[in-house]
Amino acid sequence: VDAVKNGKTEKMFIDDLAPILRAKGWTGKRQKIDPKTGEVTEKGPDLPARLSLIFTQNVQSAYMYGRYRAMLANAEERPWWMYIAVLDSRTRPHHRALHRKVFRYDDPFWKTHYPPNGFYCRCRVRAFSDAQLEREGLTPESGEGRMVSREVVVNPRAPEDQQIVRDVWGWQERPGGLTHWTDTGFSYSAGYATFRLDCELAQKLELLKSDALYAQVVQVLNDAPARHAAFGRWMEEKLASKWKTGDAVVVGLVQPEVVAAAKAAGLVPARIAVMTDEKVIHADRPIHQKEGKALSSEQYKKLSEGFAKPEAVYWDAVHGNALYILSDPDPEWCVIMPLNMPTRDKKTAKRHGRLDGLATAYRWPRIEVRKNVNNGTLKKITP
Repeated sequence: VDAVKNGKTEKMFIDDLAPILRAKGWTGKRQKIDPKTGEVTEKGPDLPARLSLIFTQNVQSAYMYGRYRAMLANAEERPWWMYIAVLDSRTRPHHRALHRKVFRYDDPFWKTHYPPNGFYCRCRVRAFSDAQLEREGLTPESGEGRMVSREVVVNPRAPEDQQIVRDVWGWQERPGGLTHWTDTGFSYSAGYATFRLDCELAQKLELLKSDALYAQVVQVLNDAPARHAAFGRWMEEKLASKWKTGDAVVVGLVQPEVVAAAKAAGLVPARIAVMTDEKVIHADRPIHQKEGKALSSEQYKKLSEGFAKPEAVYWDAVHGNALYILSDPDPEWCVIMPLNMPTRDKKTAKRHGRLDGLATAYRWPRIEVRKNVNNGTLKKITP
């Protein structure tokens, strides 16, 4: 993170970190014991080579995650995504074969094949509008029925009980035809796994015929400790950096009662509650700190947990959003989390995506909440 923000080169990264790691006894090499003689030897790349790989791979993965988020937010305008490979002597055959293949942004192909698809992968993705697709004379492909997987043993020389197996995914040019695989360990999209998956899941949950089951599943997903821990780590990083990058994190899946309230108000309901780093930094401004409205760092980190089990949720008729009420250490105050429904404004929608329910959070005197309940501005959605 420090290298990306401050423009550090790979060499600077290695020069800074190598002495520290060597002092701790890590050289990057692995010990190998000869089973016949018992001789211990070292194998593998030296520390600078290992650090070069670590630096390159993490920077590239972080960049492509951000690229995925930006492309997804603009998918309404540019729904066609083209795989682009670097065509030189170092390009892997499977990556070369995918060059200029076009798939719709929500095609299953992108769940596993959004770059990087291997160590030192230099592939990227370009987005096209309908008009651009026609002008370029491109014919979209499909991953439906053509995504296949196989199990690969990562360490085949290890004893059988210590072998590690990974699922590797590939795309077939036609059902049963030539398959183009990702490298082992790269059959996933960081952007899809951390964001788009929640969007799709929330939409599919509404197809459940049982309202009670729908509510149950949403509650279980929102209660997941792993979700709360991931949210807390993301929030801690954003509060420390004060760096606006357009990044976002899922707070949780919107409860079915809130979805129903938005529909009743004639709005497009949010399926997931999302918080952007811009909203976090805005809510933590000095003026809010001075007025006592800003949350403590611990309160920020526990917002996902509070969203899962709020004290109550109201519908705000004035602003057309859901208002979540969370507890505060001071009994005279509470934490409010306004959740905006997806906007119909194209400029804003392109920035944040049409499925995002944008959330922010402040401390607020409980008496103000009661006033708005009494004058009819706030109507309770959940107990």
